[in-house]
Amino acid sequence: VISYHSLEDRLVKQAFHQRGKDNISPRKLPVFPDTSPPLMKALRKKGLRPSQAEINVNPRARSAIMRAAERT
Repeated sequence: VISYHSLEDRLVKQAFHQRGKDNISPRKLPVFPDTSPPLMKALRKKGLRPSQAEINVNPRARSAIMRAAERT
């Protein structure tokens, strides 16, 4: 996912983090002994930013952050 604004990046980051955890029941529901595995795994902990060479060629790329995850 490529995000161009910090608020967009925060949503992507939180979604990857939430879906990367074990699926645990909400507090008010009964606890089930078997938790399901995470839905996805982030490929990088931090987002990938463009290099200075890419920014020189394409100035609009300077604010872009790319995050990647794979399904499990």
